[in-house]
Amino acid sequence: APAVAALSAQLGYVVDAVVMRRRLEAIACRAGQAVFVAVTEPLVIGWIDVSVVYHVQADPRAEIGGLVVDAGRRGARIGAGLVARAEAWAREQGLRI
Repeated sequence: APAVAALSAQLGYVVDAVVMRRRLEAIACRAGQAVFVAVTEPLVIGWIDVSVVYHVQADPRAEIGGLVVDAGRRGARIGAGLVARAEAWAREQGLRI
């Protein structure tokens, strides 16, 4: 949680690590939402938050709620890898990409 909170702060979303831990625990208990992290041992260098959304006018789809890669690691396709993982998760949920 502290690493995820620190990465969020890089985008201007400052949140306490304790609050972030609560958020991550709540997401972990929910079907239809996931958080994936990119790790270069021992560091978390990126994360993506994805969830299934429902609307009246369209079939359910996956929506990225947040994506961040450490400022010093950007440009290395880490974000692309996180998006690919989110897309794989969406397919696992039965959604079309």
